[in-house]
Amino acid sequence: MANENRTAPMTPPENVDGDYLMLDLVSAIERFVALRDGAAFALALWIVFTYGIDASDISPATSPLRVPKNAAAKTTLLKILSKLVCRPRLVSYITPSALFRSIEFDQPTLLIDEADTFVRENEAIRGLLNSGHEREAASVMVNVRAGDSWVPTSFSTFTPIAIASIGRLSDTIEDRSIVIEMRRKRPDERSRRVADKR
Repeated sequence: MANENRTAPMTPPENVDGDYLMLDLVSAIERFVALRDGAAFALALWIVFTYGIDASDISPATSPLRVPKNAAAKTTLLKILSKLVCRPRLVSYITPSALFRSIEFDQPTLLIDEADTFVRENEAIRGLLNSGHEREAASVMVNVRAGDSWVPTSFSTFTPIAIASIGRLSDTIEDRSIVIEMRRKRPDERSRRVADKR
């Protein structure tokens, strides 16, 4: 299906100091949330990837943000990512048809919160998320009404996706993923609220 709605990401400066960019992203993430060792750097790489997905044939299309039971920082982390990734779309629920139609519309970076409440038991959603791993096979075909008839139409499922859940998702999702594990803050650690601009 032809996509005329996709907007290009911002044009970066001519010269970018890659080391400084990565350190700045890691610092921005660690300022707000507590992660396992190396996780902030992995997320920084994934953030950069969202701007270069058109050059890739493989996408770790799901990047589960796995958190301890009853921890609330997963939403904070998704809010941080929504300020840093290319074409962010932060949702707490999405239907299968909205998932592939939004990807076809403008290939956003989907940031899915509360996945433990609706992804784990939803085979249609899981199948769509699994399908987005390899560009060549990342599509679904559904009937679309055209006048008085229906026309089989292909929709892309290839886009960066981060999923936040309490506990594990299915093995098929995690096998295709960069698994980011969050942890509880230690008593001696302080973190800022996302709204804190200091």
